[in-house]
Amino acid sequence: MKTSKVSALGKLARKPWFMAWELLEKALYRGKEYALQFPTGRRVYTPWFHDAATTDFMKVYRGTKAAGPVTQTPDRAYILYQFVKASARLQGDMAECGVFQGGSAHLIAATLNLHGKGDTRLHLFDTFAGAPSVAVPERDAITPGAYSNTSVEGVGARLSPYGERCQLHPGLIPDTFAEVAHVPQYALVNIDVDLYPTNVACCEWFWPRMAPGGVLIFNDFGFYPYRKSTRKAVEEFFADRPEEPIVLPTGQAFIIKPGA
Repeated sequence: MKTSKVSALGKLARKPWFMAWELLEKALYRGKEYALQFPTGRRVYTPWFHDAATTDFMKVYRGTKAAGPVTQTPDRAYILYQFVKASARLQGDMAECGVFQGGSAHLIAATLNLHGKGDTRLHLFDTFAGAPSVAVPERDAITPGAYSNTSVEGVGARLSPYGERCQLHPGLIPDTFAEVAHVPQYALVNIDVDLYPTNVACCEWFWPRMAPGGVLIFNDFGFYPYRKSTRKAVEEFFADRPEEPIVLPTGQAFIIKPGA
């Protein structure tokens, strides 16, 4: 069977699979301190499901979900929350590239309000109109115009409770990076842009500007559809550098800037 047919079948199966997983998660995982891990069959500690063990995280996560759509699963949201919390002590702003409807941006802003300094800004980069024309489906796993059900007005309204902390930069990456040329360094950057050239541009701009101990997160590094875009871009960029991405079972990967 050709790769294109396999991909098409995978997309058809994705929706019923996620619907089935939602039911399974609700019945067997939510509220559990320990839950069954696939594929090992072991019961492991799952603080992203256990309400009592993660009071602050659940406060942030539930508040984020109540405000609008959240594409992050609880385990991935927990990882992002913990990195933001840990990085909040560093000097520097934070950023997210690939904002979509503002779910993870909301989580970052709420975490900063709880654990961060008052002057830390969150810079948010997106077209806020969908994937740009440079998207190549065979490489990036998305088509031009995908994720267009968003707007700068809608995301701005969602994040309005956080005031000037959240700075929106609508337009194409890397063109909009000129708007933050004055920012000396970043404590954390969450990258969720899917496209190969955009991932390259993010690496080139942010890595030299990361604070010592700062964290660069690639949201979709480990997912199979993005092996030719996100993973390829990151591995090529760090191929001749001593640092390398640390891959998580959640599909995320991160790199910590040395020197802390």
